[in-house]
Amino acid sequence: MINALGAEAIAPDVMIDAALHILAGWVASSQTKSTAAEREADIEELEQALPSYIEYHRAAKWLPGPHRADN
Repeated sequence: MINALGAEAIAPDVMIDAALHILAGWVASSQTKSTAAEREADIEELEQALPSYIEYHRAAKWLPGPHRADN
């Protein structure tokens, strides 16, 4: 995805927005036969898990630090 546009720079917020749209689409499509309570539980679980996934990727040095000026 990063190299899809060649040498053009893609802003981090655009990448984040695209990733969230992909995630939201996947979650929505996987819940087509779920009850409202099941969907709510899935969303709460995702909200709780997301910070740990972000920290995992930061620790792996795949993402720039949020306070760096060169990202």
